[in-house]
Parts: sequence; C-alpha cells; structure tokens
Amino acid sequence: KQWYQRRVAITAGDIAAAGFSPSRAARLIVVGGGSVNNTLLTLISNVFGMDVYRMSSGNAAARGAALLAYADVKGVESMRELVRRTEIELVAKTDLSEHEKYCGLRETYVKLQEKCMKSRDM
Repeated sequence: KQWYQRRVAITAGDIAAAGFSPSRAARLIVVGGGSVNNTLLTLISNVFGMDVYRMSSGNAAARGAALLAYADVKGVESMRELVRRTEIELVAKTDLSEHEKYCGLRETYVKLQEKCMKSRDM
C-alpha cells in the first residue's frame, strides 16, 4: 500500500512530500497522451535528472491499472518483475547542465508553491 500511495502523490504533483528520490528510482517511465510530446519529456528528464522511457506497447493506462492490482494480490516484488519485462524505449536523455539549473530553482519553486497554497486557503 505504501508504494502505491507514494506513486499517487507523485502523480498529484506532491513530489517533495512523497519522498521521491531519483537516486532511488530505477527508471522514469511515461505513459498516456503527454508521452508523445518529446519537448515535454526532455523537460521532465532535465528536471528530475533521470533518463525518460516510454512504453512501446499501447494501452499503458490499462496495463498500469492491471499491474497495480497484481501488486495488491501478489506483492510489489512480483509486480516489479513484470515491469522489468515490459518493453520500453529511451526517449529523453538528461542534460546534466540543465538539471543543475533546475536544482538551483527548487527552493524558489517550493516557496512559491507554499505561497500559492496559503493564498488558496484564505
């Protein structure tokens, strides 16, 4: 359950609070409509400092839902083995100089996000 909750938080945009660490992640795999936008994938790669992969097969959302159900029944390690066998292609390589620029902006982003959240609650 904890693995699933961490992934949902990332999807919701709550990356820092979820404890996501690119150094611990094996791969960053994208699916869905946005995964065809190579400019967006390059941006994602540079922000996270990770190469970005795309699933080669269609119906990625349905496959992802099935994998989560499988993980709930068989366990996360069994599901990870299935993910390892999934055909993926490298679509964006990290530019480390760009990644360093984004790292420098992280603190500013966090402060702006907190300010937006406070103004929303008023």
